[in-house]
Amino acid sequence: LFVCLVVLAADASKLSADRMRELARSPEIDAAIRGKTLKELGVQQALENRERRRAQFLDDTEPELTLSYFSVYDEFVTTNMTALGETSGSRGVIYDVLAKDEGLIEEHVEGALQGSCSLVSSDGKQLCSFEFFLMDPSTGSLGTVVATGTVKNEIDTNSVLIIEATGDDFIGYSSGMVIIKYTAIGAQTVMDFELAMK
Repeated sequence: LFVCLVVLAADASKLSADRMRELARSPEIDAAIRGKTLKELGVQQALENRERRRAQFLDDTEPELTLSYFSVYDEFVTTNMTALGETSGSRGVIYDVLAKDEGLIEEHVEGALQGSCSLVSSDGKQLCSFEFFLMDPSTGSLGTVVATGTVKNEIDTNSVLIIEATGDDFIGYSSGMVIIKYTAIGAQTVMDFELAMK
């Protein structure tokens, strides 16, 4: 029975990863937001100095690869997330930063993400794990990144996730971090993120 459960769990994980790869290659943009800019969606983008942020979170060594994106994704919440341990899931499309002004269209899709967050503190902090499926800009091939960390579920608050694993075209990178910031939280959550890998 235990062996059967392990095999079923491995198959489910593979199906989920295959689904995310397919979503990254053939994006499905919700008709309600297709072609709209973030301004049209009512999301106010706070501009920050990328170099100052990077200096705050990174040591003196420059990362080998730094990528900036944002994602518009759906959250799957089965509870109201008020009790410790309650968990929500998320899945969505990753866009390049040009899509903020030019619209959420297929030409700006760079990948997909899926993740989960569990409430771990009475002040609203959540332990989150995200899996990013991204096109490597230098090769055009798909790379994967898994990052985990504590996130404050607030707008315009930076949180740092540590890269736990890389795969596919990013397998050569062994460490790094993802700086995330929510710019909208709701039915359509918008998250800016910057990956720095070494």
